[in-house]
Formats: sequence, structure tokens, C-alpha cells
Amino acid sequence: MKYLVLIASVVILSQCTNKISTNTPTGLEDCTCIQTFQPVCGEDGVEYDNSCLAECAGISYVEGTCPISTKAKVVDLGDPTIDGCGWIISVDIDGVAVNFRPDNLPTAFQKDGLVVAIAYRETEDLSPCGRGLQIPIIELISIEES
Repeated sequence: MKYLVLIASVVILSQCTNKISTNTPTGLEDCTCIQTFQPVCGEDGVEYDNSCLAECAGISYVEGTCPISTKAKVVDLGDPTIDGCGWIISVDIDGVAVNFRPDNLPTAFQKDGLVVAIAYRETEDLSPCGRGLQIPIIELISIEES
């Protein structure tokens, strides 16, 4: 019975810890963290799977994913009271146009077809757009004409 408890403890501990995560910079092999995905953005610009991994690397961090910077196009999909769409940001990701709803699009940038440079963070929120469709909402950090 003692051996069964010992084996069960080893199995449980091996499931709860992770020496290195799949999204962990090299050099953290001696760090043991609980395997959770709650991303943080390190001051070094690297996105860590969780705060423990950033702390093990000796890096200050902020909660959430690191900002993504890219060129995009502002698109007017029409009256939001009709289908919920309104203004969106269209980003080319690997040759495919992906539409996002910005959490706040300044009035000065509400010009159909305007090419912009943006920095944004992805969120888990979705917005209705069209009949039964939903598009991801992004946190717009910065925007400027490109």
C-alpha cells in the first residue's frame, strides 16, 4: 500500500509540474512551474506562458499577451444596427484577410479603405457581425495612418 501511495504521488507531481513549457525561452530548464496557460508579456518582448516562467527568467512582465504590430485596413461594413458589423479592422494573416472588431476605433480613423499601422492584443471576446456570425474583438493599443 505504501508503494501505491508513493507511485500515485509521483504521478500526480509529474502532472502538476513542468520543467519547460513549449512557449518558454531557452535557459529555463532548471525552473519548475505549474503548467498553466495565463500568458504574460515580458519587458524583453517575449510572451511567456505564465508569470512563473517570466519570474524564473528574471524578467518583469505585464499580464496578458504581447502586442502584435502590423499593417491593416479599416473597413466600413455598414450600419451596426442592421447586422452588428459597423467598423472593422482587416488584417492580412498569411495571405488571408482576417476581420477584427477594435474595442475602440477613434473617429479620425473611421475612413473606409484607410491603410493603417496598428498594435493590438487579442482578446477572447467575440462580436456579432452579420447573420449569426461573430468576429474576434481586439484591444487596439495604437493606430496611425500608414
